[in-house]
Amino acid sequence: MLVFSFISDTKRAVGLLKQYQASLTSPEEQALKTSVEQVSSIFGSHLFQALLGEVHLTNIRDFLTYF
Repeated sequence: MLVFSFISDTKRAVGLLKQYQASLTSPEEQALKTSVEQVSSIFGSHLFQALLGEVHLTNIRDFLTYF
């Protein structure tokens, strides 16, 4: 199902963001590291996952109204 694809893609993105975040070690990169942490936290949240599911369901409903 497409919702699970969105969720697994998001989990993969969060993993990649965390890897990138771990590579940011210099003092000059701390602001970027904080921002990446915030984005990965949002992407990994249950609310974000639920919103992805809701968007998907809305798109399916719109699609089905044509048939």
